[in-house]
Amino acid sequence: MKAPSPRSPRRLLLVGVVLVAIAAFVQACGGSPGTAVDSPAPSADDGPAPAFEIVAENNAYDINAIAVPAGTPFTIMFSSKDLGDFHDIDIRAVDKQTEIQGQKVVGGGESITYEYDGLPAGTYVFICSVHPVPEMTGTLTVK
Repeated sequence: MKAPSPRSPRRLLLVGVVLVAIAAFVQACGGSPGTAVDSPAPSADDGPAPAFEIVAENNAYDINAIAVPAGTPFTIMFSSKDLGDFHDIDIRAVDKQTEIQGQKVVGGGESITYEYDGLPAGTYVFICSVHPVPEMTGTLTVK
């Protein structure tokens, strides 16, 4: 009987290390759909603005809550996967009617980076002006 090649355990170990690295990278890049996402606290050197990625698919946002520091501008990289439909992400007061900062509507298959001015501390909503349904409404916490 022939002994197994000494290379086999090394390959298995390498595959395990690669899988752990991929899992760590995916976890570090963001939350799962429908989760809240906090931006990091601003640094002393006032680095880049907090940035979020939100996707619209099946007339629903994949994230339903974000948080940013008060007075800090932020961006949302928005992608609409609903072909033949239009969406946007407006910032409104909690009454969902009073617009704080509106944005350009984009078509399905398009992506855009929205820039928002810093806001006073408080709770706001982000909402699609075309489809103001619960699935396309989220909470913006400014602290």
